[in-house]
Amino acid sequence: MLSQEEVLEQSKSAFAQWEEKWRAYSSINGKIYKKNKTSFNDVAFAGIGKTAVIVGTGPSLERKMPILKKYRDKVEIICNDKSFGMLVNNDIIPDYVVLCDAGINYERWCEPYIGKTVNVKLVSAIPANPKWARHWKGKIYFFVNKDNIQSEKIFSEISGCNEFLPAGSNVGNSSIIFSASVLHYSYNVLIGYDFSWRDTDNYYAYNNSDKRYWMKHMAIIDNEGNLVNTSNNLYFSARWLTDFWQGTIAPSGVHLVDCSDGGISGLPKADFERMLQVIPNVKPVSQKMKENAAKTRAKTEVITNQQGMNRINELLKTKSVMNVSITYLEEADDKWLKELN
Repeated sequence: MLSQEEVLEQSKSAFAQWEEKWRAYSSINGKIYKKNKTSFNDVAFAGIGKTAVIVGTGPSLERKMPILKKYRDKVEIICNDKSFGMLVNNDIIPDYVVLCDAGINYERWCEPYIGKTVNVKLVSAIPANPKWARHWKGKIYFFVNKDNIQSEKIFSEISGCNEFLPAGSNVGNSSIIFSASVLHYSYNVLIGYDFSWRDTDNYYAYNNSDKRYWMKHMAIIDNEGNLVNTSNNLYFSARWLTDFWQGTIAPSGVHLVDCSDGGISGLPKADFERMLQVIPNVKPVSQKMKENAAKTRAKTEVITNQQGMNRINELLKTKSVMNVSITYLEEADDKWLKELN
């Protein structure tokens, strides 16, 4: 388990390195956020009863891609920024793309595929590279990472965004947090969450990188007994995810299983194709979950006397109205107030 000191040091180090750029990007993305007027409430509980495959960029993704294509119609897909193009190149359009980093290269990882984003939702951290949000053709949902140094206060004030997610140490972990805590998928299946690479693997799926050399900070044994390489950052993220699973996800009853090959996290493991074969297309949802979903996603509108019954009738005809509340004065109170004038 990670110590509080380790997590604090990681947060301080990232803030010291990126503060200036995070502030600038938060201001730019904040303008887009205010213009779009989207909210996590718009998609809250969208996953209840369904299965999400959450896609990371680990090298084993290459081996899982044919299976994902085979079962695409049975699942919804959440991927991180770098995995987006990998999916598109394999004729798979995801449902959500999660973006967190200020330094993620738009020209490499997004621009070639921007025409495929019309029906894809972008979930972006406020300090992330704003080129993605500027050009994205689908809906965009912004959030602020909430961490142990309270940097969320800074970036929320700059941007005006009050949608928060716990900081997950990397974009892959943030994808899991978003799926489990906002969308509430009944089943969450991970692929490409290796947090490591073999000497014979690419560093990223489908993409070799010099990082395989200068990020090779240690060699360890993975969950399948293979000798693999990892970096300090990947090792930290794997440990963070294990702690989050044990302390938050598992006690909440969320179903999450890692179907990546090997890997170094402590998550429950399973065979990918077997999981997709046995998971039902739609899982029955409890009445309490339905009620929570309805309350979270419901919108409230104040109707003035000038709008009157015309607006009320319009809403009754076009929306699923949950309740109607009328604020009024007793005749004596109304008379009394008018006499005061």
